[in-house]
Amino acid sequence: MPLEEAGAEKAFAAEKSIAAVRLAVITHGSLVYHFVMDQSGTIQWLSYLLLALAWVSQRRGSGNLTNDFGFSIRLQDAGYILLGMLLLLALGLAISPLAEFLGADETPQVTTEAISRATDLPTQIIIVLAVAVATPIVEELTFRGLLLRYLEERMTPRRALVISAGLFGMFHILGTNGSAGAIIALVQTFLAGLVLAYVTQKSGKLSRAIFVHGGFNLITILVLFFLPDLAL
Repeated sequence: MPLEEAGAEKAFAAEKSIAAVRLAVITHGSLVYHFVMDQSGTIQWLSYLLLALAWVSQRRGSGNLTNDFGFSIRLQDAGYILLGMLLLLALGLAISPLAEFLGADETPQVTTEAISRATDLPTQIIIVLAVAVATPIVEELTFRGLLLRYLEERMTPRRALVISAGLFGMFHILGTNGSAGAIIALVQTFLAGLVLAYVTQKSGKLSRAIFVHGGFNLITILVLFFLPDLAL
């Protein structure tokens, strides 16, 4: 009997973990949707944002992204990709009660349509690189490199951490359809923003946060493209 109970508990835990990953992937899947539907527009937007950061660095700073925004990518920090993947699971578990309360636990139709459009391997590779590599770099430079540092100069580190995470969350619900989906996405990205800002404050550089962010986005992409049944 104890063995049966232990087996049932393990099965329940596994089912709950899968449900958490599913919910987190669905919530975060809007990023994939927007890129698939408008690849050139998204790349253009990322390029403009990067150019704007370079301009700020040249005009207001030293002209060096490392000195001005803490930009760095160190291979020894690559293990933080795993932290990003675990973060997605943890956030899925954290927002599950809210999703159940709001009744927003179904796969959005737009995400399903996006997956059906990106079936060829070259397109999938481009999207993986854009979402799991380029996007984390640009967003970390913007929200933790520029915004968080700006706020830290004007308030306590803790308050700067919370405000930057809030703005990070609000940025990610722009264009979100449906109040329930927007609330869940806001909570998820706000909590992710807290972790990313904390990692940045502790290390003083963006490298670890970039890898965490990359891992978070990577597992979302891989599940949507190669394990689509998990998100359905």
